[in-house]
Amino acid sequence: MLRKHVIIIVFLVLEFLIFTYLVNTGYLNISNINLYIFTLYLISVIIAINGIIIFILTGSLIISFSYFPVQLFIYQLIAGNITISFLTDVLLPSLIGYFYLLFFISIITWIIRRNISDSWLDQIRTYGHKFSIKRLAISLVISLVELILLKNYYLFFGSLLSSIGFSFFGEITDVPLVLLSWIIFPYSISPKIRTENKGICIGKIVGVLSKGSILDSSLGNITTTSKYKWIKLNQDFCVNFSNSKNFNSIIIGTSGSGKSSLATLISKKLNVSFTIFDLHGEYSIPNAVKIDMSKVTINPLSLFGRSPKERALEVSYMLKSLFNLGNIQTIELSNLILEAYMEKGIDPDDMDTWKNPTPNFRDLLLLLERKKKAAITSQDISKYQSIEPYLIFLSSTIFTQNNVNIIDILEKNCVLDFSTIPTNEVKHIVMETILKGIQSYMYLEKFPDIRKMIIIDEAPFLLSKDSSRELINRLFSEGRKFGFGFVVISQTVDYVKDLFGNAYLTFVLNVLEPRESEYLSRYFGGQDNDMYLAVYETLQKLPRGFFIVRDLLGRFIYLVQADFGE
Repeated sequence: MLRKHVIIIVFLVLEFLIFTYLVNTGYLNISNINLYIFTLYLISVIIAINGIIIFILTGSLIISFSYFPVQLFIYQLIAGNITISFLTDVLLPSLIGYFYLLFFISIITWIIRRNISDSWLDQIRTYGHKFSIKRLAISLVISLVELILLKNYYLFFGSLLSSIGFSFFGEITDVPLVLLSWIIFPYSISPKIRTENKGICIGKIVGVLSKGSILDSSLGNITTTSKYKWIKLNQDFCVNFSNSKNFNSIIIGTSGSGKSSLATLISKKLNVSFTIFDLHGEYSIPNAVKIDMSKVTINPLSLFGRSPKERALEVSYMLKSLFNLGNIQTIELSNLILEAYMEKGIDPDDMDTWKNPTPNFRDLLLLLERKKKAAITSQDISKYQSIEPYLIFLSSTIFTQNNVNIIDILEKNCVLDFSTIPTNEVKHIVMETILKGIQSYMYLEKFPDIRKMIIIDEAPFLLSKDSSRELINRLFSEGRKFGFGFVVISQTVDYVKDLFGNAYLTFVLNVLEPRESEYLSRYFGGQDNDMYLAVYETLQKLPRGFFIVRDLLGRFIYLVQADFGE
């Protein structure tokens, strides 16, 4: 932002130096009276032409007008012996010419572009402003000291206006610049990007999506054909979960784009324990315990603090989602599970009995066989036979008992490796059962700050089933008040898009599929077709470790390079 103003100031200084040199050396062979008039009108013309140049360079009528007093000030500094009468004589004609010429050029430009726009107003809408009484007070003190020392009201007035500008659009580090008076005034009223500098920093912001101007530096390696471009920026990208509406994130990108590395980076930087659901055995983290989930046993019929009726419905619904069971099969399965609980002495109306050992799928199968033998009608036999194959399949050793300690998993850094489980159905049941255990543990205590991060890689594997999708949606919506954050990782926007509303941040890495790019570009760009096009063209060019994300308030779209340390 400051760079383009420096370029303009340098241009104006050089221009007026050359003009003053030509006048003072007598290069213009004109009498004194004619020279005065000639200088008067030539300065007016130069100032007006400069206004047009500045308008073209900045794309802002407002910024161009702000440079009018700057030009007079620079000329006064260079010429040195300018009288008040000369400034008075030059002020009115140059101001009138400046206004009319700029207004005419802006009308022409708006007609050509077919829209009325001003980059300053666009930046106000995008970047916003934040008034600071502290910045204003310090700036005014500096301006008053300048007035006392130099006794120049013209300088003081310029510093005063710059002080007001910085109080709305500056940082505390900008305040000393008010000593530059009029020279710094256009910069003081220029909207500036304010990034979050608290929390954890996970990368560098290399660009911000903006219409910008000719003088704004854009990224050479990532270009767009849109009116928007990536304006160079070099600031830390920090995430402050303490001020967030929730602790959830979504990471989307193609294979090899850096999704897993980004999730690991976030969990490490947060300095809280994490549990990773590793579907393909890709994670290897030095300070984390890796558990081969094919070598553990877990009982999906564990109550997890639920009543037997609730748990019977949950398990039957999970199996319905997984095996596409019919309604009659699901109801019969739910009744069978509830009866198995009661056979183990677990009474739905007596909470003291809920601590008793729970049945497993083997117990369900034995109960089903007894009921099938006792059945009288062919209809009952057919009903039991319709669910028998599923219980035979589920009566494997992995579901016979429960040796998984949910508390142990949650209190340590754990990578749960599901890649060695041979069938997707078993894998799904184990994953959903552990998530149920996590939910039960989570409900034990409310917590204001983030204390645990759960990372689910290849999330569509779970989200493609109704029961898991409802469970994860609930975890996303309720995790904040219990101190739990959830990160879902996906190569596709399908299924995860329903979670966008409950996600604090959505990180989008390289995406090649046109349909995916189209949806995500519309997510970022909204109804602005130019912004949509810029994001669409960018997503397919992103190198590994680069991602697009909105700032925490949803104002900016950043291009960030993650700090993987590679």
